[in-house]
Amino acid sequence: MRRTILTFGLLLSAMATNAAEPTKPGRVLAFMKTQGLYNLCTSSRSAELGQCEGFITGVAAMMQNDQLAKVKVCVPEGTNSQQVTDRVVAYLRTKADSDDMQVPAVTIVAPVLAILYNCTPGKMPQF
Repeated sequence: MRRTILTFGLLLSAMATNAAEPTKPGRVLAFMKTQGLYNLCTSSRSAELGQCEGFITGVAAMMQNDQLAKVKVCVPEGTNSQQVTDRVVAYLRTKADSDDMQVPAVTIVAPVLAILYNCTPGKMPQF
C-alpha cells in the first residue's frame, strides 16, 4: 500500500510540475506516444525525467495490483523506481522499432514490464 501511495504521489508531483511549465495544448500524459515518453526519459530536464519515472512507475504499480492487472509484474523487493525506469528505457533504446514509438506509451510499457518483471520465469506472460 505504501508503494502505491508513493507511486501516485510521484504521478501527482509530475502532473503538478507539468502544470507549472508551458506545454503543448491537449497534451495528456496518459495518452502520450512511446516516442514522447522516450523523449521525456532521455531529457536533461529534471521535471521531464520525473514525468518519465512517474509514468513508468505508475504503470508498474498498477500491474502489481491483483484487482487491476490482467497480467501481473513481480518487481523484486528492494528495487527502486529509477531501476525500473532505467530497464524500460534501455529496452526502448535497444529493441523498440519505429512502429512501437508511434503507439500510446502504455501499450508498449506494460508488455515490456511484464517481460522484464515476469512472475512466472521461463513462461511468457499471457496478455
